[in-house]
Amino acid sequence: QLDAVRIMQSIAPGKDVDGFGWLNLGALVAGRPRFVPGTPRAVMTILEHAGIPIEGRNAVVIGRSNIVGKPMALMLIQHGATVTVCNSRTQDLADFTRRADILVVAAGRAGLVSGDMAKTGAAVARPLGTARARRCDSRAVLSCVSVSTISSVLSGTSSSCAGSSDAGHRSTWSRRAYYR
Repeated sequence: QLDAVRIMQSIAPGKDVDGFGWLNLGALVAGRPRFVPGTPRAVMTILEHAGIPIEGRNAVVIGRSNIVGKPMALMLIQHGATVTVCNSRTQDLADFTRRADILVVAAGRAGLVSGDMAKTGAAVARPLGTARARRCDSRAVLSCVSVSTISSVLSGTSSSCAGSSDAGHRSTWSRRAYYR
C-alpha cells in the first residue's frame, strides 16, 4: 500500500506547486508562502474579486484539512480576519456559523450547513470538490447544500452534481443573491 504522506513529502519544496508539503505549509504559517494550495487561493481571489472585505470580519472555516481548511484559515488571518475553525464534530456548529461574515464550508460533507445556519449578508464559499451530493437543484447554493437565507453567496457547482440544470456552470464559480 502507498504511504500518501511519505510520497507527498518526497516532492521537492520548489516543485510543490500545490503547497501541500510541510516546508510550504510552514512558510504559509510564517506568513511567507512560496506556494499555497490552489483551493484556498481561489477562494481568496474570488472574495477579493467580488469586493468582499476581509479585514476586520468574522470568518468561520468549516474543515480542518491540510489541503483546504487550515491553509484557508491561515490566509484569512493574514488578510486581517478573525477566524474560527470548526469541523463536522463541532458542538452547536450553527452558533459559530450564524456569527460569520465570511463562511467557508470545506468539511467534505454535503448537507452540513443549512439555510438557518448562516446570517443574512454573509459571504459563503463552498470550494469545489469538498463535498459530494446525490442530486443538484439549480436554485441550491454551496454546491447542492441547501442554504436559502443568505443574501450574498459565492458558490461552486461540482461535477458530482450530475443532472443539474446548471450544467454550464459545473466547474465555475458564480456570485448569486438568494433570499428566504
